[in-house]
Amino acid sequence: MIDDFAPSGTPPMIGKMLTPAEWLDYIASYQFGPVMPSKVVLHHTWRPTVAQWQGSTSMQGMQRFFAEKGWTAAPHCFAGPDGIWLFTPLREIGVHAGTGNGSFAKGWYTIGLEMVGDYDAARPTGKVWEHTLAILGGMSLRLGIPPKQLISFHRDYSTKTCPGKAVTPDWVVLEVEAWIKRTGKLPPIKVGAIGSPNADIAQLQKSLIANSWRMRGDEYDPLSPIHQMAVEQHLGVPIAKERQATFNNKTYTIVPFARDTLFMEIPGWNRPGSMWQTIGDTIPADKTFERFLLDETLRIGGTGFRPENPFHLFLFANHDIGPPLAPAGMREINGQMYVFQVFSGDTIYVRGDDPSKVDWKKMAFLSDLGGAIDAWTVTLRDTLLSETYKLMKVAYDPKQQIHHLAREWGIGAPIGPSSPIQIGAAQYTYQVYALDVLFSKAPNWSVVHRLGTALASARRKNPVGTL
Repeated sequence: MIDDFAPSGTPPMIGKMLTPAEWLDYIASYQFGPVMPSKVVLHHTWRPTVAQWQGSTSMQGMQRFFAEKGWTAAPHCFAGPDGIWLFTPLREIGVHAGTGNGSFAKGWYTIGLEMVGDYDAARPTGKVWEHTLAILGGMSLRLGIPPKQLISFHRDYSTKTCPGKAVTPDWVVLEVEAWIKRTGKLPPIKVGAIGSPNADIAQLQKSLIANSWRMRGDEYDPLSPIHQMAVEQHLGVPIAKERQATFNNKTYTIVPFARDTLFMEIPGWNRPGSMWQTIGDTIPADKTFERFLLDETLRIGGTGFRPENPFHLFLFANHDIGPPLAPAGMREINGQMYVFQVFSGDTIYVRGDDPSKVDWKKMAFLSDLGGAIDAWTVTLRDTLLSETYKLMKVAYDPKQQIHHLAREWGIGAPIGPSSPIQIGAAQYTYQVYALDVLFSKAPNWSVVHRLGTALASARRKNPVGTL
């Protein structure tokens, strides 16, 4: 697990200031989760200006401002005249660029960097620009992404002038490239750096894995080839128990996971097979092995594969949503009828009043509404989430921090209710989702961690990229 600086408040803010040297030490050993950031989006605050900046007081003021807007996160870093300020943890998706924020469900996200000041009339200079270069250059070295590919502007995703009319891409890239040439490389990772494990954390991880797998599946067995492959490929938790089925006089062990179904012929001497790799993108013909695997998987949702089913056609275009966990349903929302179906990786919805007659090409992911703030969309999102949780026999509370963050992070359907667990003298609460497990430690219940991020850190250090 990552022992990063703990954020607090709403939206969660670290609120710690680093010098450029401390920032480079920090980023050199930083443990991103299974999804690494792919861009840094550059902003300017406009207000406060450099003259108005008051360090911690200004950071707290912006936290209140973001809370009033209903934001669940914020930009990640602020380059101030006094230092580099940390807001949203770097491993989490921030709120700063609309469609440019990213999505864990889609495998990408961006880092939001705010330069303190107004740069419509003149370029940033002095300490603000020095700290901006350290952030951009450090991230470029850490991720192994050249500045030209790494850096984007807020105005790339909106009609605003941000990060200021005077700030141009060519100038920023040349400045960062020169900084990298002067700096050379990141400092070596220090002994005892952020991410060091301890016995209690190892026991917590072990317990959370065991509890999450037995929610709908069998006991986790680290020696099982199927279980090993599921963990290696980040397939999520099992969504049904292991079972045996026969096709053409051959017997197979079949285990459906949140993102794919793995199988092995009995006796299992070979590496497990993947259903989606076996099927590919073509709908399999009836009475084939591929159709057999598909039918065995989709029966979890109450029926075998039906090529006329619009939701099944959508699944073929979007394998990562996994199998359906419940039959399709209907609900009137804001005066409109919607049909929806809960899949392990997401809930899919579309306007209509008959699940068998909707256009699958118009279907949408509920997770795409995770950061919505307008009233109409929030009502749509929370109503569908309430239906999703109800079908999974879990009560949905939009104000509960774990539920709040689960919808932001797009980690699939809830597999079980929030439950307590004690490790040594520490008390935790956790909730299992199809693609991850969220947990909090007393007394800081509002600080929510992801088991997937913790396991990524425990397995390896994220390699420092080379340019």
